[in-house]
Amino acid sequence: MSDASINEIQKLIFVSFSEDKNLTISDLERLWSLELQWMMPDEASLVIKKLIKSGWLVSENNLVSPVYLDKQSFPSLGWQPMLRIISSPPIFVSESAPSPI
Repeated sequence: MSDASINEIQKLIFVSFSEDKNLTISDLERLWSLELQWMMPDEASLVIKKLIKSGWLVSENNLVSPVYLDKQSFPSLGWQPMLRIISSPPIFVSESAPSPI
């Protein structure tokens, strides 16, 4: 699991959940595809499913929330996620998250 992949996923999660800790799946799909125009709606749906399956997101009652939100993963201006990386996310392990100081 590369640090670049983990970093990319953490940035995506930070941007998506920095204001709301829980979003509906359709709101997250709409955010990524229509508002931010990062991907097509079907790609957004696939990425969400893969992030849930790999443990980065938790789904309950049609709401998704991050397992871990790294407040230091603030992306640079103009950042966009790389679809090839986020569509094949590494499995989340607690070591992916830095230890709190």
